[in-house]
Order: sequence, then structure tokens, then C-alpha cells
Amino acid sequence: MNLFELTENYVKFFTEFENADEVTEEMQEMADNLNVEIEEKCDNYAKMIKNLEADVEAYKNQEKIFNEKRKIAENKVKWLKQNLQASMELQGRKKVKTDLFSFNIQKNAPSLEITNEKNIDDSYYIIERKLNKRELLSDIKEGLIVDGVGIKQTESLRIR
Repeated sequence: MNLFELTENYVKFFTEFENADEVTEEMQEMADNLNVEIEEKCDNYAKMIKNLEADVEAYKNQEKIFNEKRKIAENKVKWLKQNLQASMELQGRKKVKTDLFSFNIQKNAPSLEITNEKNIDDSYYIIERKLNKRELLSDIKEGLIVDGVGIKQTESLRIR
């Protein structure tokens, strides 16, 4: 029986229980069985959750490892390109053509080189607006009233 069916049976049982004049032995046995089955399902769910959480941690660790390997490969590519360009420049060659590849040293798009930001006018800066939710929550808790803002309390499952 799945968790949904068990929950349905549990609700059905308690509806019958509330409408019953007395607790029968059959009702007691049914309640005990439902509790045991639901507890087993909860344990199984918790085991699955813990396994998946362990998988998530393993994936995070692998992401770190792959990011490090990617950066190493990117640095090697950069070094090889710089080495090849320097060699071509020392030989005075702007173009080299082989059977497989063509190599050209060309100008890149213009970019800024900023050595002193103090001289740059404020109109060139972008100001980001970011809501400080922690401070706003604290002020709302202390009685501040802001139209369109309220406090909500949610619930979540904790497994220990």
C-alpha cells in the first residue's frame, strides 16, 4: 500500500472512530496496523531522502572537481595560444596556413583600460537596487507597517 492509500485509510478510520459510540477491539487493531504501516513508510521515505541528499553532496563535490579541471584546461589553452602567437610574432608572421588549420594574428575589438576610476563621471556607473529582506523582516516584526508586505509562517519536514 502506498503512502497516499495509507493516509486515506487513516482519515477514513478516524472518521469512523469519531462517529463510533465505543472503541472496539477491531478498531484498536486497525489503528495499530495503520500506525505501524505509516511508520514503516515514513522510515522508507527518510531512507530515500537521506540517500538522495548524499547523492546531492557527491554531485556538488564532483562539480568542484570538474570546475578545477576545466580551469586547468582553460589555462593550458591560453598558454598554448600565447606561446604560438609569441612565436609567430618573433618570426614576423601574421598568417600561417597548414593543411589542417589557418592561423591569423588580428586586432581584437577595442576595450577599456582603466587605471584610475576616480576620474570617471558618476553617470557611467550603474546603481543596483537590492532589497534588504532581513532588515525589513526585523522592522515588520517590531511593528513597521508597509503596504503590500506581511509576514508568513510556513512549515517544512525535518528528519533527524
